Amino acid sequence: KMQKQILKFSILYFLTILLINSCIIVKEENKLEQQAIPEILLSPKPQIPMSEELIRSKDGDMIANIPENWFFVDVEEKVSSDIICFATNSDFSLGIAFSYIRSVPQVDEVFENEGLIGIARISFDNRQKKSAGAIKLVGDYNILQIGAFTFAHYDFINSNGLLASSAVFKSEENNYYEFSLLQMNITGKILPDKLETQKIFESVLTTIQY
Repeated sequence: KMQKQILKFSILYFLTILLINSCIIVKEENKLEQQAIPEILLSPKPQIPMSEELIRSKDGDMIANIPENWFFVDVEEKVSSDIICFATNSDFSLGIAFSYIRSVPQVDEVFENEGLIGIARISFDNRQKKSAGAIKLVGDYNILQIGAFTFAHYDFINSNGLLASSAVFKSEENNYYEFSLLQMNITGKILPDKLETQKIFESVLTTIQY
C-alpha cells in the first residue's frame, strides 16, 4: 500500500510539470515572427500494438487509444480539472496524459493569428514559467499531419534530463486539447530510448480522432 501511495505521489508530481497552466498569458509587446513551419507527414497506422480501451473527452469530440498493456491511473483531479486521463506503462517509466486547453478569448485570438503553432507556443511558455525555467525546448515546433488530422508538436526536457513530447489540436467542436508523453524516473527502471519513446508517441497520435 505504501509503495502504491509513493508511486501515485510521484505521478502527481510529474503531472504538475506536464500540464499547462490554466491561466493563459499572451505576450503583446512583440508579435511572433511569421516563419515557415516544417510539416511532417506520418503514417496513419500505429507502430506498436494498441489497446482497445478508448479515451473519450467529456463532449465526445475526441477519442484515442493507449498502448497495449498500459493502464489508467486515477489522479482524482488533484492536479487539475483539465486532465482527461493519465496512463502509464507497467514499469512506470513512461506516462501519457490527455488534457483540455481552456478556450479563453486569448487562446482563440492566438489560434486565429498563428494557428496550432501559436497554441503549442502558449503551452510551452506556460510550462516553462511554471517550472521557473527548468524546462527547455528541444528542437523547434512543427506540424504533424496524419491523414485528415493536424497537430502542432514540440519536444522538451526537464532539469533531470527527462524527455517529453506534446501535441496540441482543435476539435470540430472548437475545443482545444493536448496529448503528452513523458519519461518518468519513478522506479529506477531503465528508461526507453528516444527512438522507442517517439514510436509510442506517434502510435498514440495515429489513434486520435477529433
